[in-house]
Amino acid sequence: MNGSSERTVVGVWMPKDKWRKLRLDHFARFCLECGGGGGGVELVDVSSGSQVRPHVLLQKVSDSACEASGGIALDEKTMHEFREFIKMNPNCVVIDDVQACSLLRYETYLRCIERKPRDLPHNIIFSPVIPMQQARDVSSFLSKSNLKFPIICKPSNSHALSSSHSMHIVFNQSHLESLMKCTEPYTLQPYINHDAFLHKIYVLGYKVYVAGRPSIRNFHPGHFPDETISFHTYDVSKTDSSSSLTEGMVRSELGLSSVQEIASAVASCLGLTLFGVDVIVDRDTDVKHIIDINYFPGFSDVFSARGEDAVFKDLLDVCQKAAACSRAVLTKHFMYHDFDTKLFQVEFLPSIEAVK
Repeated sequence: MNGSSERTVVGVWMPKDKWRKLRLDHFARFCLECGGGGGGVELVDVSSGSQVRPHVLLQKVSDSACEASGGIALDEKTMHEFREFIKMNPNCVVIDDVQACSLLRYETYLRCIERKPRDLPHNIIFSPVIPMQQARDVSSFLSKSNLKFPIICKPSNSHALSSSHSMHIVFNQSHLESLMKCTEPYTLQPYINHDAFLHKIYVLGYKVYVAGRPSIRNFHPGHFPDETISFHTYDVSKTDSSSSLTEGMVRSELGLSSVQEIASAVASCLGLTLFGVDVIVDRDTDVKHIIDINYFPGFSDVFSARGEDAVFKDLLDVCQKAAACSRAVLTKHFMYHDFDTKLFQVEFLPSIEAVK
């Protein structure tokens, strides 16, 4: 535990583009001014051979870990250096569990499904994710997978890579057979009509923000497109996106208790404190589908709506709470923990205008 008379040192290990996106230079000044205690909180980049021994480590090495598992030399080197740093700093509290952060899409969902709370409301589900195989008998594959068209195909690779945001919606078996011939690994999910409205949930410890984004329109049997629809999420799901694929957007509601349940479920399943969740609401059943989870997002909607001080305040709170824990205590607290869902403080951000 860090004494109150000693300055808390927070190490940071993440790519430079992520450092810039999170405005960590500004966060460093905020920490010194608002960190309290003996001279505030000092933020230090430890990814370039720094000899500083931090009390807490903020990290975003998940992409390097995913690539290293695929045998890319540069990322294997990065991960080796990171592991050595952790060994050299056994008392440093790492935010968050590196193994959980490094899971691929399919593995993330598999862990969530295996560990989901027993009391998770029946109207909140982790949308099934199935690894696409180069199956000879596609009909048999679809039957065993219990998948029906339309199906959305997502790359299985790391979330932060540009290619991970390139997706396809397929409407028949021949289209799926063509996609299965690709060498890039994909995961499949049932496409749910959700009135082209996506909920973005941002979690920083026990503070939760909810924003709305445009998404893909509804597709109805008998009126499916003749061709596969390919798109990049940056083109359709940004606040200022304008695309024919998002026509007919109607705002759906999550509700406070649903947001708290979702934040609690993901935090306890994966042992994470900093993460984002994408949720859609089935227009026919009102079931809330968790369709994507990503570690340590850029919190862009929060920066835009509330300003950087709001993000920095919440992030600093996470770091200070971690500094008061041992690594074992923090891991135990955020994994396999029966959260009181009401601990999550939810703020709904001003949302995009939807069709009335």
